[in-house]
Amino acid sequence: MTIWEVYETFDGIYEEIFFSDKERIYRHWLGTCQLKKERELEAQIERIYGVEYLQEKWIAAFGGNDLKQAEQLLKFMMLFMIFGSHMADADYLFDNGNLTEFFEEYQANEDRLRAFNICFGESAGPQKIKAKISKILRQLP
Repeated sequence: MTIWEVYETFDGIYEEIFFSDKERIYRHWLGTCQLKKERELEAQIERIYGVEYLQEKWIAAFGGNDLKQAEQLLKFMMLFMIFGSHMADADYLFDNGNLTEFFEEYQANEDRLRAFNICFGESAGPQKIKAKISKILRQLP
């Protein structure tokens, strides 16, 4: 699944995996995937998995079984979509001048704009961006 497919469905996936009264379930959420071969997708959806197995996979993917933590990890990934290698340099990110230059120099494509809106909102200034980045970083496991 792409990050967008996961982000749009992960509340429902979480509910089904962690609050299901069944021991085995289909991964019907894969129906949102844009796999190239329809047969491959159908075969994946039709496979039945143990709920405990899927819980283990969720925990491995998101570092725990907390939904908010999973959301923060997805937003952290989106920060890399927005800032690229600059995410490795906190001093750069927390400098207003650098942020302004960054957004002037690097035009937003569709994915970067979508990630920006999810992480910061549509019209965030440098202070809000820095505060949100800081919050996302603090809440990671």
